[in-house]
Amino acid sequence: MAFYRKNIGGLQQTVRVALGVAVAVAALVYLAGGMAWLVALGGAGFALTGFAPAP
Repeated sequence: MAFYRKNIGGLQQTVRVALGVAVAVAALVYLAGGMAWLVALGGAGFALTGFAPAP
């Protein structure tokens, strides 16, 4: 059985995108080296979940 999101509203999707982008930008500004890129990729991944269509 596949995992899927159900009943995620527009507000939650907007918050996911905003927080994901904020984390990615903050990581690149305040952290250094490989850790900055790892955290930024995590934030970008979280932001992308806000763009996933609800089933």
